[in-house]
Amino acid sequence: MVSINQLGAAAIALVIAAFLVSIGATVLNELQGTQTSNSIAYNVSGKGLTSMSTLGNWLPIISIVVAAVVVIGLLVVYLGGLGGRM
Repeated sequence: MVSINQLGAAAIALVIAAFLVSIGATVLNELQGTQTSNSIAYNVSGKGLTSMSTLGNWLPIISIVVAAVVVIGLLVVYLGGLGGRM
């Protein structure tokens, strides 16, 4: 059963995900600043920053998909129930 409460939980989960991506990118950026250029650690932290950036770029799309799933689920539950009564 789909409910409006799930939209709130999904919104909180997306905020937490955005927060974690932001904090992770900040930590990696600060860490990379203390490393020697072209060392293994420097390259790995650079790849981590690239990954965080890519995930951050996908967050708006993920948000739209989650909202659409909840809205479609609500429509199916409530409009589907009306069809059975006629």
